[in-house]
Amino acid sequence: MTTFPAKYYYEYTNRETGELLLSGIVAGINKHDCKKRAHNEALQHGLKPMMDDSIKFYIKATEDSRPGFNQSEYIANYNKENYARIELKIPKDKKAEWTAKARAEGLSLTAWITKQIEK
Repeated sequence: MTTFPAKYYYEYTNRETGELLLSGIVAGINKHDCKKRAHNEALQHGLKPMMDDSIKFYIKATEDSRPGFNQSEYIANYNKENYARIELKIPKDKKAEWTAKARAEGLSLTAWITKQIEK
């Protein structure tokens, strides 16, 4: 028997009335796989969620989907291993000015400062 690492709770409701049409838990390789499995369940129960705009779909990871996995800790460790921090002390008005310039170019402040340094 195959054990899947991801478990998701899903539900299909009527968009207008809020009536619960179908709900359950699916297991799969990842969230995308679980979405496909939930849609297959809906089709087996006569629902056509991809063709009917009145059906609302909701999916959420179950508590036991990834036991022991802490997203915040994972991101913090990834950032620690892959990035170096540099602290800059600049006048507040400069930060506002630089942020505006970065946004005008569609960049984050960090990306804009890096671009300026590498010029």
